[in-house]
Amino acid sequence: MMSSLLFALALIAQVIAVKITTPNATTNWTSPGPNIISWIPGSGDPATFNIQLAQNNISAFSPNLALPADGIFGTAIPISALINVFVPSCVAGSPLLPTGSGFTLKFLKESEDGSMTLLTTSQSFNITEASVTECAPLAGTGVPMMPGGSVSSAAATSTSTASIGASGDLSTSSTSSHLGTIIGSTLGALIFVLLVSGAALWVYKGRRDRRRQTAQFGMKVTQRMPQMQSQARENV
Repeated sequence: MMSSLLFALALIAQVIAVKITTPNATTNWTSPGPNIISWIPGSGDPATFNIQLAQNNISAFSPNLALPADGIFGTAIPISALINVFVPSCVAGSPLLPTGSGFTLKFLKESEDGSMTLLTTSQSFNITEASVTECAPLAGTGVPMMPGGSVSSAAATSTSTASIGASGDLSTSSTSSHLGTIIGSTLGALIFVLLVSGAALWVYKGRRDRRRQTAQFGMKVTQRMPQMQSQARENV
């Protein structure tokens, strides 16, 4: 019983705080993109957040138009969006992300004074080389995208798919249908996790109610014991 309760509480805790589901240890990124970012929001999350790319203990990246030195490439991302696509090559000059292993994503809450508070960190993932992505077909996916940011602004804000389509014609090995498949699979995984979490909550609530009813019945029996003993003596 205790192990089942701990399992249910663990699932509940996953829903209370925002959780990054993609990228993860089995889903890598590519240097040109498109790269999927998906998450499950929690009850106490801010309305918007910033996204930072980090790698092991590296304090700063070599900046380009896709990635500033501090790694914060997305700002004011709506927590309710649940998914975003980072396409670093869809800006002038087709900049690329650094490649290697040990990368993580960090979701940061920005205060009014500009200070950052860590909300959550993704699993470690790799960034590999790939052919440059064609930007125009991505406009038909209907998913919020980030084409990369300006180094002077140190971050890129979330933009509409229309701006992605107008960002330039590039050679490609990727297609919108492939991206749509990835997005569909990601959304399916999100729905599955939410359903499992809801089932765990239902099981936990049912067991709690049964324990409460059992305790109330025990109290009633305990309260009636003196009366039953008295009646038994009178009958004797």
